Amino acid sequence: MNATVMSNQEFIAIPKSCSALALDDDMGDRFRLTKICRKAGMDLNFHEAADLVQLKDRLDEVSFDIIFIDFHLGLSNGHQALEIIKSSERQADAISIMVTSENRPEVIIEATRNGCSDYILKDDLSVDGIQNSVSLAFERQLFAAITNRDVVRSEATQGTMRRLNACLTPEMRRIMSATLQRRKDTDYLGGECKELEFGADLESVYFEMISVFGEGDHDHLGQTDIPMPHDQERRKIL
Repeated sequence: MNATVMSNQEFIAIPKSCSALALDDDMGDRFRLTKICRKAGMDLNFHEAADLVQLKDRLDEVSFDIIFIDFHLGLSNGHQALEIIKSSERQADAISIMVTSENRPEVIIEATRNGCSDYILKDDLSVDGIQNSVSLAFERQLFAAITNRDVVRSEATQGTMRRLNACLTPEMRRIMSATLQRRKDTDYLGGECKELEFGADLESVYFEMISVFGEGDHDHLGQTDIPMPHDQERRKIL
């Protein structure tokens, strides 16, 4: 099904430009995840995998923008899945988000060390939880690329975010914009990062991406009073 927009009083079909993969051995959980993502304002091309064998097949078929990884995969686990994803050159720019019922810091820390950009507890698998997790994951990967002076990764992440923007509802765009603005104003550019070598690049890129997600919605551009559930608890661990 294609997304549609109104232009000159006519509906014009626009193909979805971002692809997502749901890796979970429970078909019901995969369906629930895709349904919540759409309710959260993300109209993505979803693909599914139930185990590591299917994961490898999907990774060879499609270059994904977002990969949701269940931690418990029968006899396998999400850490093994992350290793497979990391070894795929085709998925070098994919955003990985761990979906887990394990609320143990060691599991979450290991996931981030293996390349996860964020995590979400299955108990928090809701519209707010998904919106928060996806926006933080993209912001975190963008920040890491800039601070590591990885120009290729930074440009790739920005490109993904631009494509993602076309798949988002206005509400989700505002959340993405607010997440970037909050980091720009407080944690990074309002603190010591402003004085570091990459500070100017960080400010420039963040401002540009805030503008991308706020395009056509100037009344809410960079609005930071949008609630971000579990943000502080999440960052204490990561």
